[in-house]
Amino acid sequence: LITKWNTFHELNTIDPQAKILQFCHSQGAIHVRNALAQAPQEIRNRVIVVAIAPGVVVPGDLCFQAFNYASEKDIVHYGELVNAGFWSTSEWGTSKHQEIIFETHEQLILLKAHPEATGIDHDFQSPTFREIINEHIKDYLDRNGNYRQRVKLK
Repeated sequence: LITKWNTFHELNTIDPQAKILQFCHSQGAIHVRNALAQAPQEIRNRVIVVAIAPGVVVPGDLCFQAFNYASEKDIVHYGELVNAGFWSTSEWGTSKHQEIIFETHEQLILLKAHPEATGIDHDFQSPTFREIINEHIKDYLDRNGNYRQRVKLK
């Protein structure tokens, strides 16, 4: 991931507004978050993340902008909260690690499950995510990948 982002950065050094649109799903969101945490700030400032049914919420402060979407039927994203609670050493309060995860989890956008969605609605190709994925692609193409500031989609 970092190699791909570095290559994009090198190819677009004359255009600082150029961003790369990075989609990820489930465990892929963990990899994207970890790669962003290791990448230099100038590279992170180039990345727009669209996380579909993420295993962890990708924090918006780790990149130019992050969009984290899960179906209201999906339970996978709760694993991050359970894991944080399991490793907490405080019986009397919330650890700093837990507080960060709780704050980051507020960035998760829960979508109403599509009537044709199956199971826990965790699949990348679920009809629940089709419209929002298309919106991000259309927005990116309409802007020709150039973003001066963060955007807000529907």
